[in-house]
Amino acid sequence: MYLSNNLFNNIKQQFNNLSTVWTVEILSYLLSGFIIGFLFKHTSKYIISLTIITLLSLWGLEHLDIITINYNYINNIIGLPVNTQLADITNQITLWMQNHVSQCIASGLGFYLALELA
Repeated sequence: MYLSNNLFNNIKQQFNNLSTVWTVEILSYLLSGFIIGFLFKHTSKYIISLTIITLLSLWGLEHLDIITINYNYINNIIGLPVNTQLADITNQITLWMQNHVSQCIASGLGFYLALELA
């Protein structure tokens, strides 16, 4: 009984020490994850189909030399260096997730709740 009471008091103290800014930030990530999950659940078939059709059309038009895609310009618009590889992007995303664990968990939980409840 003493251990569970002590654990409960410890958790209660941890929640009392949280700042309002942090709580609002976590709730906003939870809400944004929920909204994205809701939209994904209801429109995923259309978005995936449209994306595949668009990419295949662009690839076909480039293959037939009707259009030319300047990948360096696209990387520049996105904000990536010219010689960026997939491993570099993956490392950047992983580093961001390690630095923002609570936000990732909150948005992932919101996404999961939207998929289950909506």
